This record gives sequence, C-alpha cells and structure tokens, in this order.
Amino acid sequence: MDFSTNVQAFTQTKLAPKAVDTILSGNVLATRLIGNAQPWRGRKMDKTVIVTKQANGGSFGSMDTFSTNKSDTKRRLSFDIRGYEIPVVIDGTERDVTAADEQAALDLVIEAMEEAANAGMDDIGTILYGDGTGNSSKDFLGLAAIIDDGGEVATYGGLARGTYPSLKANEYDVTGAVTLAAMATAMSAAEKGSDKTTLIVTDDTRFNQYETLLQATVASNVTADGYKQVTRNSVVPSISALKGDLGFNALFFRGVPIVADDKCTSGKMWGINERHIAWYGLKSASKKYSPIQIGGNKQIDGVYSDVPSKNMGFNFSGLIDSINQYAEVGHIILLGNLISFNPNRHWTINFS
Repeated sequence: MDFSTNVQAFTQTKLAPKAVDTILSGNVLATRLIGNAQPWRGRKMDKTVIVTKQANGGSFGSMDTFSTNKSDTKRRLSFDIRGYEIPVVIDGTERDVTAADEQAALDLVIEAMEEAANAGMDDIGTILYGDGTGNSSKDFLGLAAIIDDGGEVATYGGLARGTYPSLKANEYDVTGAVTLAAMATAMSAAEKGSDKTTLIVTDDTRFNQYETLLQATVASNVTADGYKQVTRNSVVPSISALKGDLGFNALFFRGVPIVADDKCTSGKMWGINERHIAWYGLKSASKKYSPIQIGGNKQIDGVYSDVPSKNMGFNFSGLIDSINQYAEVGHIILLGNLISFNPNRHWTINFS
C-alpha cells in the first residue's frame, strides 16, 4: 500500500527487534554433541582400551596346574586437542551511530557476537562429519574418522585398525536407494546386548527415501501427532516442540530416531551410539579469555535461536581496540575434539 507524503513525513518505520538469519541451515549433529559436552582432561585425552580377549583360563581336573601366563590385552588410545577461531569485528562508527539511535532495534555488539558464533557453529557442523585431516590435520575429528572400517582412516587414536580390528567401525556399501534390510544389517552389527544405536543421521535424500518406505505409517502418525522432534538432549512429541522445545523432525527405525542433517555428507547414513561418542571441550586458562555459551540468540532469529546451550569449549577474548583503526576486534575460540573410545559401536552405510 502506498501512503501519502503527509503520512510518510510524520511517521517512522518500525525495525523488527531481531535480525533474521536466511543463510545458515540445520546443524543436528553439532548441536547435539557440543550441546552435551564433556570436560577435557590432561595434555591429551587418553584411555586404556581392551583390544583382545585374554587367552588364559579353562576347565581343570584334580591337581591340574592353573594357567599363570599374563595376557597382553590392553592398549592406549590417545587424542590431541584442536581449536577453531571465529573473529568478531565491530566498526566503531557503526557502533556509535547505533548507540545514538533511539529507534535502533538491535544491540550491535551482541548481534555481531551472535552472528560470528552462529557462522562458526555452522562451519564446525561440517567439520564434525570429516576425517580430521582438513587444514593440515588441524580440523576436529569427525564421523569419517571415527566411523570407519580402516579403509580410509587406517590409524585411529594412534593405533592401527589393521592390527586391532576391534577399533574398526561397521561400514557397508549399498548400491541404490535405502532399504530396511541394509539398515537392519548395519545396526545389528553394531549392537551388543542392550548397548544399541541411539541416533541415526543422514542427508535429505536418504531421509526422504526412508520416509517413502514407511509412507502409510508416517501418514497415519503425523496426522495424529505430527513429527516427533529430536532436540539437543532428548526426543519430544511435536506438541512440546510447538511450545518452544525446538528440534528436528524425526522418523524411527527399531525405536531409534532418524533425522536429516543439512551438514551430513551426501550419500551417507550414520548410526551413532551416543554412549560411546562425545565432544570433549577445554576451558581456556588465559585471563584474557572467558567461557561463553552458544545458542539462545537474543538478536538473531535462526536455527540457533532456541538452542539451550550446555556447550563446553567456547571461549571469548573480549573486544580489544584496534591499533590503527576505529574498531574493536575479538575472537571466539573453540577448544576440544570429538572422540569415541569404542568405534565398533557405530555404523555407516555408503549409498551409491
């Protein structure tokens, strides 16, 4: 609608109180793993693992000599700390003008920090699907390193998977579309008693293919209840999601939620046992850096707006005056790594 010049002269436009993020996409894996971080301990994250069954022991008869040979069954997995930095840059003039404008809807500094943190999380979401060799092996370890049978990532945590087969994950190649049989085979291989897969992530194409296999069931359930939602730390009914518990649409296979992640490697389906994988985050000991939370945005409306953060490893330097510019610069850093001490409890399917 066009207004007269009188109306335009005596009225002002109203700027919405949040900037809307139209760029960043869904980031299921990073949100869930980093949002449930564990603390980093020591110079490296090491853990002793049993890589073979001890060979001694057995039945005996009267006066038989017991076996006393010592079995060499243990080795140490070792993982290094890695980091990611995100710059926060504040133009001094823009800050001053915004502060002087009574109609300004955004806090420029908070918005800049949120925008930088969101962009960083978006990039980290992609890294967490990789093999950790990016940027001269400075990238965090990702699913491609953890959930591998040794064909691409032969050494894991300092140990050769060819020498210690128990460090191999369950990997399968499938030609064509998603099938229930292929998923059942992969999931069964990774299950040991009650120790089962807790989350399946895949790309949109494979998610849609799986939905097609269950079309009658999906149509009935969604009509009644809507999609259930996978959140940072749980699975909730759709009605709960409508009340503000933001999550990602989930289907189910053998009771395990399946979600489509925009960051997921194309053509892959990953079965994750979250009891055996975690983001280990490190708090900076520098007096110049303070731990911060990512998510629950106040100034930007997007995929991270309603993510209640319990993340660990994010640290902020504070804003420092630039030496030769009218500006302030700070850095958000993330310290830690993605680690599984038992890769054999996970699985992946490569579709072609």
